[in-house]
Amino acid sequence: MEVGLLAVKFLGIVSITSIVGIVLCVLAVLGYNTYIKFQDKNKKIEVCAEDTNSKNDSHE
Repeated sequence: MEVGLLAVKFLGIVSITSIVGIVLCVLAVLGYNTYIKFQDKNKKIEVCAEDTNSKNDSHE
């Protein structure tokens, strides 16, 4: 495989992963609870973003 094609493939994977991470962070800041699961033959990724500040506590 050419070095240029390998670099483009790697940068594409990194950019998609970064975008997903940024979206999860924004959703967590806005108070959304998010759960995402990606699974392949040998790989498994689970991401859970939860805003703990949005829970109703009696202590203020």
